[in-house]
Amino acid sequence: MISVCVPVYNADVRSLAHLLYKQAGQLAVPVELVFIDDGSDEHFRKINQEVHKFGRYIELYPNIGRARIRNLFLKYAVYNYLLFLDCDAQIISNDFLENYLSAIPSDYADVVICGGKIYPDEKPGRNRRLRWRYGILKESFTAKERRRFPNRSFMSNNFLISRQLLVKFPFDESLSGYGHEDTLFGFNLKKNNINIVHIDNPVMNGELETNQEFLSKVNQSLFNLKRTLEITGYDQNYINDNKLLRFYYGNRWMRCLFIPVLGMVHPVIRILLARGFVSIWLLNIYKYRMFVKQMR
Repeated sequence: MISVCVPVYNADVRSLAHLLYKQAGQLAVPVELVFIDDGSDEHFRKINQEVHKFGRYIELYPNIGRARIRNLFLKYAVYNYLLFLDCDAQIISNDFLENYLSAIPSDYADVVICGGKIYPDEKPGRNRRLRWRYGILKESFTAKERRRFPNRSFMSNNFLISRQLLVKFPFDESLSGYGHEDTLFGFNLKKNNINIVHIDNPVMNGELETNQEFLSKVNQSLFNLKRTLEITGYDQNYINDNKLLRFYYGNRWMRCLFIPVLGMVHPVIRILLARGFVSIWLLNIYKYRMFVKQMR
C-alpha cells in the first residue's frame, strides 16, 4: 500500500533503512522500501549496498537532480501511495509509518500529506550554526502553523502522495541543482485546487551543512527561484506566495537606492555569516542582494 521512497546522495542510509524496515513489519498493510542513489561518491555507494537487505536499492550515474529523481520513483515503486523522505532524515517517532497510514482517507482518495521537519534543540558549533538557526526559525513549524498556508508550506523532505497525483502533477524536471522544486510543486498543486493535508509527524533534520556549504546552496536556490519565475510566466499569484519575490517586486525603489550600498557591504555580510555570526536579518539582506544580481 505504501512505497517509502528515499533519494540518496552522499549519505549513509543503512540505519534509516533498518528503522523503516522494522516499523513496516509492524503494520497490517504491505510496505516496500525503495532507495535510489543519485550519483553518490564510491564510498557511500559501497556501504549502502547493505540496504538490499531491507528493500530495493538502485544506483544512478551521473546525478540527475532533486526533481527528476522524485519522478523516477514512479518507475520503481509498486504501491498506490508514495512516501518521500530525504536521505538524512532521522525518524523520531516509533509510530512514524503508522501515523501516515492513519492519515490516508478511508476511501483511499488521491491526497498529499506533509509531516514536517524539526531541528535539534542543542546548538551546534559555530561553523554549522547558520543552517541550524535558519531551520529553527523558517522550517520547524507545527501542523497547525503549516495549515495557515497549506500549499506554501509544502516541503519535499517528508511527504506522502498518491501515485495518480504525482503522475498528473510531476516535479518540474527543467529545474536542476538545489532549491525551489518544492516551492513550484506546491504552487502547481494550489493552482489546480489540490490542497495539502498537514499532520504532526516530523522527521529530524539529520545533517547540518557548514555555513559555507549552506551559503552555496542559498546561491543555487536563488538561481532556481529565478527559473521558477520563468516557468510560471511570472505569475502574480506565484510572486505573492513567495516572501522574497513579493519584496523584490513590491519595493522596486530599493534596487536603485540601496543596491549600490549593499554591493559594497555584501562581502562583509558573507564573511560574517560564514564565520557563524548568525543573523536571519543579515541572511535576508544577503539573499536579496544575490537575487537582484541573478535577475540582472
